Amino acid sequence: MSTQPTRRKLTKRVVDDAPVPAAGELWVWDIELKGFGLKTLASGRKMFYLMYRPRGDSKAKKLAIGRYGDLTTEQAREIAREHRGAIATGSDPSAELAGLKAAPTVAVLAESYLTSLAGKRAARTVQEYTRQFRQYILPRLGPTKAADVTRSQVSSLHQGLKDTPYLANRVLALLSAFFTWATRHGYRADDINPCKHVERYPEEGRDTFLTSGQLTALGAALDLAEEKGLDPTALA
Repeated sequence: MSTQPTRRKLTKRVVDDAPVPAAGELWVWDIELKGFGLKTLASGRKMFYLMYRPRGDSKAKKLAIGRYGDLTTEQAREIAREHRGAIATGSDPSAELAGLKAAPTVAVLAESYLTSLAGKRAARTVQEYTRQFRQYILPRLGPTKAADVTRSQVSSLHQGLKDTPYLANRVLALLSAFFTWATRHGYRADDINPCKHVERYPEEGRDTFLTSGQLTALGAALDLAEEKGLDPTALA
């Protein structure tokens, strides 16, 4: 059972205030980005979608973008906008995603992830991420399907770098960001980032010492970075 869809500009407030149907689903379609919409279920779950028609196909398709909470409204909008750009050049993201989901390994997705960072991170940062993948991550996780990587595997990789705690924590942060990206693009189930709850190593101070208040703030920032898949250096 579905209620009559409405059309509004999707903002955080609109998504937060979207009513939950007693049964079935409720749709809100964005008035600015064609095909961008929100589906709310009776369970309270809210999902972003993109409705589009592939070139040469008379039948419209709905592409799941991700769940609200895992994605902000603006993050979902940006993903939808990127998909629309690809569709305009003849791509069919639903078909392509179905093919990738069959067996994408960490090695395959790592290449796509690093490519996606071009222009969003400094060149030297991307080079360092590439080095970490090649030297530490891919030898351990490369052949494994991204959807199958477990917290135990991540913890084992992290523990293998215990003699270099700073590096171990940087690799863990990179992996967390990678798996958040993979989840946003449909390669892993929602809310299952295998880096979550893997405890970071204490790091010895270098040139400065933080106050207890600064340590608390830093810990909160790193937790936020892990939860949201952010680059911790971007929080500085």
